[in-house]
Amino acid sequence: MTTRSASSAGPAASRPSDAAEAVAFLAEGPLGSRQVIPCGYLNRGLLTIDVHTVDPQIPNVMYRAHFYRSEGAVLL
Repeated sequence: MTTRSASSAGPAASRPSDAAEAVAFLAEGPLGSRQVIPCGYLNRGLLTIDVHTVDPQIPNVMYRAHFYRSEGAVLL
């Protein structure tokens, strides 16, 4: 799978000084017999992952999952 683009954004000046950085990614590659475009975004303990299928002969599908960091989770 190859990465098409990636970005990282630091906290904005208007946010509190303890605001975490946000990171996003976009890639494209094969998954079984289909081409897929996975992309994700991580910000403030929420990870969102989308997977889009790309096929001119089959209807495209999009899957989205959200993962939350638990309140008492320890950062590694």
